[in-house]
Amino acid sequence: MAASRLFAISHCGHPRVRHGYPRSDRRFAALTCQGGTCRQLGLATSQICFQPECNDSRALTANGLEKLQSSCLHYTACMATVAHPITPEVLLGPLNDVERHNAPDRLFFAGDPSLLKLRVRVAVVGTRRPSPEGHARARRVASLLVRNDVVVASGLARGVDTAAHSTAIAAGGRTIAVLGTPLDRVYPAENRGLLEQITRDHLAISQFTSGTDTQRFHFILRNRLMALITHGTVIVEAGERSGTQSQAWEALRLGRQLFVMRSLAERNLSWVNKVIEYGAHVLADEQDLIERLPLDADLDSVVAF
Repeated sequence: MAASRLFAISHCGHPRVRHGYPRSDRRFAALTCQGGTCRQLGLATSQICFQPECNDSRALTANGLEKLQSSCLHYTACMATVAHPITPEVLLGPLNDVERHNAPDRLFFAGDPSLLKLRVRVAVVGTRRPSPEGHARARRVASLLVRNDVVVASGLARGVDTAAHSTAIAAGGRTIAVLGTPLDRVYPAENRGLLEQITRDHLAISQFTSGTDTQRFHFILRNRLMALITHGTVIVEAGERSGTQSQAWEALRLGRQLFVMRSLAERNLSWVNKVIEYGAHVLADEQDLIERLPLDADLDSVVAF
């Protein structure tokens, strides 16, 4: 694609649908963005112009995001760039000092960011190698959350994360993938189709710019971000050295609700015992989670319940 032919694609139903997209499918609009303007916005040819009218040449702002949200119910691949980053406050609303401490400086997203404002959001996380019982438990938790109109967040990893995302989608709910990689890199590779579906119909979010080499500690940063954008975290199954504990401690630091399944609590893992001591709730069963979630909470921000 030539630099002077960058298209902004959204689900706006704009009448100027270019060739190459089905004219019968009015959800998609492709607007021509002149190369000079897009360069002013800091957009590469592989990225998507955020503004509905590209010749506006404004940087990404909270007002710009609200304007786009007011005219488009759903839209895809709205990405910030290093030159014009989306800050967490733009997507999440005002952050307090505790939330801001570990929040990333910028965020990149693809999909529908209204999921960060309109509903209660709960992360369902755990081991990449769950037992059959743990896998089934993750699916039950995700399904129950969807039935109660809760957005299911997870980290796109193998195991519990994949079960949570796929179950939420299959149940007709909404899901958010929080990535430890840039948006244009899929890990694990077998979840490529799942990520494509999430970016098209749901939301994927990352703090890493395109081309960033993925490091192990990036998944700790991913877990902290997931704790920040959700109202609570459910740990389904994990081991003594599980990276999930980084999310557990961040959720507690932020004052978010943290839940561990009783089956996990009964394993007598040292870090699980410690987070319970510091306030994590032990769930007798999946229904216990719904009874503990204040589903009528004020969603104007992500502050703790």
